[in-house]
Amino acid sequence: MITESPHLDLNRAARIRADIRCLALLMVLHATVFYVEGRYFSWPGISYGKFYIAAEVLAFHDDWRETFRKENLDIDEPGPTIALAALYRLTPSIWWGQRVYRLFLLSISQIGIALLYLAARSIGLRRRLTLMTCCLYLLLPYPHRVAFSPTSFAGGIAFMTLFYGILSKYIAIIHRAGRAGSSVELSTHVRHGLAMGLSVGLASIFRSQSYLLSSFLFPAMGLFLYLVQKSVVRWRVAFACICIGFGSGQLLGHLPGMIFFHAYQGTIQVRRNILYHSIALGLAYDGSNGLGMKSGDEGVRDWILVRYPEVGYCSPEYERVLSQVLICHLKTNPFDFARSFLHRLSFLVHSIPTASANTYDFGFRLINIVCLMVLVWGGRLFWAGRFPEFVIFFGCFSYYFLTVTLIQLPHWAYLWPGHLAMLPAGMFILAIESEIT
Repeated sequence: MITESPHLDLNRAARIRADIRCLALLMVLHATVFYVEGRYFSWPGISYGKFYIAAEVLAFHDDWRETFRKENLDIDEPGPTIALAALYRLTPSIWWGQRVYRLFLLSISQIGIALLYLAARSIGLRRRLTLMTCCLYLLLPYPHRVAFSPTSFAGGIAFMTLFYGILSKYIAIIHRAGRAGSSVELSTHVRHGLAMGLSVGLASIFRSQSYLLSSFLFPAMGLFLYLVQKSVVRWRVAFACICIGFGSGQLLGHLPGMIFFHAYQGTIQVRRNILYHSIALGLAYDGSNGLGMKSGDEGVRDWILVRYPEVGYCSPEYERVLSQVLICHLKTNPFDFARSFLHRLSFLVHSIPTASANTYDFGFRLINIVCLMVLVWGGRLFWAGRFPEFVIFFGCFSYYFLTVTLIQLPHWAYLWPGHLAMLPAGMFILAIESEIT
């Protein structure tokens, strides 16, 4: 009879204790940076924030539809309002509902960080990832404001953190299977696709910048599976499974928002129709735009209402008028758009005083430089045939830093999910380099 050596149990126990210490350090760091400034704990602006007024109306008024219209409480994304309204009803008071809401978002992002750690542990990393995560959080410009500010950004960031944790776990499974020369079950692709789609869908009803992420993610995922699967049939089946799972999950994540808009205005949609409003916002960031629009929501709104006073703000007619104005301007003054694109891209490397200059500080520019370094490093490994996972992280990063920045506007909270993509990218770079060294 062969008995297991007691030394193996001691080694296993030591590894478990090391995992607990590293994971606890990540959790404590992640929680501390969000509570570091006490002035945000009081929820500034809670008395006049539209989302929170709307949540109280939705929770305690039977005639909430009429109140929304009367008080002009139309909201872009319904996620924060729905979540807060539910918590107001389930907790003893509004005060408790607000605190539980914040703890809920922290818990979601903590799960994402834990999944990221477990993925790193499964491919042989632990201490390096902990060190890299600590450095990343020290570089972030406003980590506390991201998760707990009284804005709709918080939920979107929390669920996108969860998405990257699930994505890292999925890629780690394929990474290990590739090293072992084994295959991955189709149910694994479906399950992880479903979980990733659900997290992106829920992130979208809190902040809708992520709802078209699949337009970049699917081609990147298809190329990745093609590179790592030896059989053409296998990669096609795996890609179909991940797409079906992701699409189903995203639809489930969008359901609360779709139900809300159907109950409120009788239409099925994920967000308000503000595509051209967002494009106009990006154009207005350039103070020398040919239309003379001022930056900010109010600048675009006032520009339209002065010329078309009968048009309601963010109504279908408002979007139609804006689309005609922008398309006509693009045809006659294309250089205005080109100059605006360059103007917005420059926000990534230096501060411009035309809009929210205090937000784009040294920390914001530094994290952009770090992300660029990771991209260059990952691209070099990809070109050498050692890092096929790079295409997925590059796809996610490109979506936020190209589509959102160029077509909409370079708001720091819009770009933060792109920053997040560089954490798992750096993790796999460390794993690949450690395999060689």
